[in-house]
Amino acid sequence: MNSIFKKIIFACATLTFMGVTQMAFAHSGHKHEAGPTISLPEVVATVNKTEIKQEIIIQELKKAISAYKERGLPLSSDQEKTAAKKLIQDEIDRTLLKQKGEELGVTVSDDEVKAKIKEVKDSFKSDAVFGHTLANQGITLKGYAEQLREDIFLEKVIEQEVGKNVKVEEEEISRFYEENQDRFKTPEKRRASVILIKTPKSKGSEGEAAAKKKLESIRTQVVNGAEFDDLAQRFSQDSLAKKGGDLGFFTATEMFSPFSSRAFKLKVGDVSEVFKTGHGYHLLKVTGEKPAEIKTLADVHDEILSIFKRRKTGKATMDYLEELKKSATIKVYF
Repeated sequence: MNSIFKKIIFACATLTFMGVTQMAFAHSGHKHEAGPTISLPEVVATVNKTEIKQEIIIQELKKAISAYKERGLPLSSDQEKTAAKKLIQDEIDRTLLKQKGEELGVTVSDDEVKAKIKEVKDSFKSDAVFGHTLANQGITLKGYAEQLREDIFLEKVIEQEVGKNVKVEEEEISRFYEENQDRFKTPEKRRASVILIKTPKSKGSEGEAAAKKKLESIRTQVVNGAEFDDLAQRFSQDSLAKKGGDLGFFTATEMFSPFSSRAFKLKVGDVSEVFKTGHGYHLLKVTGEKPAEIKTLADVHDEILSIFKRRKTGKATMDYLEELKKSATIKVYF
């Protein structure tokens, strides 16, 4: 998670904590990391007499090597050297901010760490999935909490020294909104319910014909006024039967193509013809629609404000670090 945090803070912009955490889970901490082919000195750099140890860089370099290897792009020795040099510079930046935070008396309470962990947990389907993700990345909850404490600490330093001075004008927000209308469009949505009658493979064409005939009979009942959801609960053979076959609202690209292609051609209340997929025979009824719309400026104001603040804070952080370096004694040994 160190490398991810540093890439975001120092290379892109400061993001919200949740953004940092989700990326960290997605890309850091491999259990079986390939070791680098290059060698590093025991101390790779000093920042105002604070030593940056080899182990920190090796740990992050292993993650980078593994990530590229998994994508079929193994790093050469020269590329490892380039990556190591970048990681060292990132760690120098991080160390400068830590030293500044200590000078300012910045602290992070246990409650703040617990709150962030809860925030992360809430973004997963369950605590079990969260725990599995940690284990899969080879991270203990205690180790994760320690890393979060340090990341929150750095976020506080950046906010106190840089973020609080970042200003975003209302004119910038309005102009961005007007120039990026497509970004704020909500696509048309449809709601539909489905009934499935499976085709038993063991009975061949005879079983297939029986399944189709049964669903044709159900369709006739629906057309004559029978309740679709009631028939779905009684006869449908998929997991949605208990919900009356309700698929909920979906866009044209979010749903199984044979369903969405029909749902967006039918009107609300219309019932499709019986159609076949690899799962069996289906009957679809459109039960609702939401037209496409563009969110208002008021709806997306805070989102745009956050975009500008991240951009400006990122640039200001880079400038701030350059100023810190001017008054620091930094030595690099690789």
